[in-house]
Amino acid sequence: MNRVISILLFVPIIFVSFLYLYYATVIDSSLNRINDYHLKTVSNYASDSAIEEMLDVADLGTDYVEWGKFNTDPEIALRDYIDTFLMSFDLPLTEENREMVKVNYLKVFTVAGYDGYYVYDHRAIDEGSQLAFVCSPKIPYLYKDMSKNDREVTYALSMGDRCFKITNATLSLVKSPLSKNKVLEIINDRISDDLINRIDQQYPNGWNRQIYLPNALTSISKTNPIAGPTVLALVDDVDLLRGKKVAAFGIGGAMATVARPVSAYQRRGADGQWVKYYCYSDLLPEDVSGDRSVIEEVFMKIEDAAKAGYHYDIMYMNR
Repeated sequence: MNRVISILLFVPIIFVSFLYLYYATVIDSSLNRINDYHLKTVSNYASDSAIEEMLDVADLGTDYVEWGKFNTDPEIALRDYIDTFLMSFDLPLTEENREMVKVNYLKVFTVAGYDGYYVYDHRAIDEGSQLAFVCSPKIPYLYKDMSKNDREVTYALSMGDRCFKITNATLSLVKSPLSKNKVLEIINDRISDDLINRIDQQYPNGWNRQIYLPNALTSISKTNPIAGPTVLALVDDVDLLRGKKVAAFGIGGAMATVARPVSAYQRRGADGQWVKYYCYSDLLPEDVSGDRSVIEEVFMKIEDAAKAGYHYDIMYMNR
């Protein structure tokens, strides 16, 4: 009888043991997913922060002749990405920690600009030297037009409406021969092919995982996420959470915009009284008649002009 009772008591012990193992596995799997989600979120926010910092700090060189043209500084983007990454894990912003991220976690870091892109990856600077995380020279978005029967024409594309035509070692600025969507498709294919090739070279057996965009869950080679200045970063073997190594691919982008100046002045109203008005500077006629004062102030936003007491000038704004 005692033997039967002992056997019956052993059954719930086995059941509780299996239940404990099941919940331990579920909890461990859930924590791994949380860590994976956390790292992807960190990488995405760090990429966004890097591109915003680059556009805010760098001398963009933007002008009205070629709308949207800008200069990019990859060093600013890389430093801000790493600093945001470190702060997300509550790590101090020291040179040692920055170097740790470069050496151990960052595999590839790409900054796509208006007319070319930069890539940081691990490679030997000199023959036989250790690998270093270095930046490539600016790589243009080259496109070879094979439609000409007699000769091949090469273009250095940009994200704008114009590009450089390369003929006989000479450059000439011309209108882009392709549509905007086709240009972006070529730029995305150019960067994604280069990116995947560089990643593949950093693993002894090659990269056996497919890169997915976290915001669209589509392969980078089958979409056009790069439509403006963009930062792409791959971090792998990150063990800052629970010692579990996880990987993440982050993408961040922002459009560079050119401010449209607003001129503020006074103009006589219908009753002959002087009234404070504002208008976009490019819409104002060059000549100044006796019915309008010289420009008193220049604002970057119409909201700022309105706050200063100026009114919408229907005479010039609706031209």
